Amino acid sequence: MRGCSGRAVRKAITTGRLVNGAVRVGGRWKINPELADAEWQQNTAPQFQREKKAGGRAKGPPAALKLPSQAQAAAARTMYQAKLLELDLKERQSVLVPKADVDRVWFEEGRRVRDAVRRTPQQMIGDISRAVGGVTPEQRAEVLLILERHLVATLEGLSGD
Repeated sequence: MRGCSGRAVRKAITTGRLVNGAVRVGGRWKINPELADAEWQQNTAPQFQREKKAGGRAKGPPAALKLPSQAQAAAARTMYQAKLLELDLKERQSVLVPKADVDRVWFEEGRRVRDAVRRTPQQMIGDISRAVGGVTPEQRAEVLLILERHLVATLEGLSGD
């Protein structure tokens, strides 16, 4: 009626999914179809239910629904637990460090580089003045603005802003 094997019915009985719909008489099980069908529907997880076809036969599970076996699920769980333990060990051995710590160090180093680059025009202006044979205060200010503008544009390009 459900389109499942006798083994599946016996398993449902032994796991307690069929209680009232299956009665042991002598050495054999007698199945009350109406009660068993209702219990099966109520006590079987939806992903394991089969839909009935016309004529009382059931069709198999949808092709897209491929559920792992218990052994496969247990193996996957064990594998993930082992990976988590491995990551924990690497973190304790300081092979791995928290992402927040890495982000903080990168931020601080980036700031240090930015500040050093931003100081460069002030450090260069004396050398530039001597190289061209002297500059007026207005020329000095204009050269500083040009250098700063180009360096800031370069730094912003590197930062992705």
